[in-house]
Amino acid sequence: MNQSRSDQGARVISMVLACGVNGVMFASILLMGMVTPPPEPPELVSIDFVELARKSDVPVKPKLLPRITQPALPLEAAAEEIGLKRKKQEELEKQKKEREQKLAEKKRKQERAKKKLEAVKRKEDRKRRRKAMALAMQRIEDDPRADDEDAPGFKEGSAYGRSTDPKTLKNKLMYMTRISRLLESQFQVPNNIPEEFRRKASAKVAFKISKTGKVKGKPRILKSSGNRFFDQAALTAVRRFGPGTNLKLPLPKDKKLKKIVLRSGIRARMKGK
Repeated sequence: MNQSRSDQGARVISMVLACGVNGVMFASILLMGMVTPPPEPPELVSIDFVELARKSDVPVKPKLLPRITQPALPLEAAAEEIGLKRKKQEELEKQKKEREQKLAEKKRKQERAKKKLEAVKRKEDRKRRRKAMALAMQRIEDDPRADDEDAPGFKEGSAYGRSTDPKTLKNKLMYMTRISRLLESQFQVPNNIPEEFRRKASAKVAFKISKTGKVKGKPRILKSSGNRFFDQAALTAVRRFGPGTNLKLPLPKDKKLKKIVLRSGIRARMKGK
């Protein structure tokens, strides 16, 4: 009997202990839920709303695209850019000045070359005039030895020379040049003669001259040009210094040369222009 009471008491104690343990565990679980730390706040991310362009198969023209503008440069960058622009401008001005100097030097060289060429041309013109005067002297066919048969010659003279007086020779040259210019001023080549023939043609005429400077008698052709109209024009130029006209030919001032011209007349070559 006593033993059965002991067993019942043990069972009661066991049940009480089990309930106590379970209560403690329940209380612990409940307590742990109450003291759990609060959750961390969510992380905020800043966003910008962008309107997306509508898709299209039609190509967009470049001019319709929005223009992208460069942001303003900082002060230091702006100052540096201004310095670069200024340096570039100075370099351009320097190059321009160098080009102008080169052009000026080229122009000076051209002017010097032009003056040199003009000097050469003047020299050649003088040579041509001297040659023309020498040829003009050859057109006068006279014989001064008729008056000075025994006059001595000159060591530097020509074997075919006729003059024994250098002064008279010079006077002949000057006189014939003057006569040639006067005749050529009245010589008009007909327009119906081709220019190519005119440049090469020449006719040799002979005529007498009076003490008054007028052509006397009929001038004649000593050597034809090969063209009748050309020859007639040459004779017409000589006749314009004949009687009844206002034109006359001068006589040489040298007495000896004047005597030769009045006696032998003048023979001149008329060239086309």
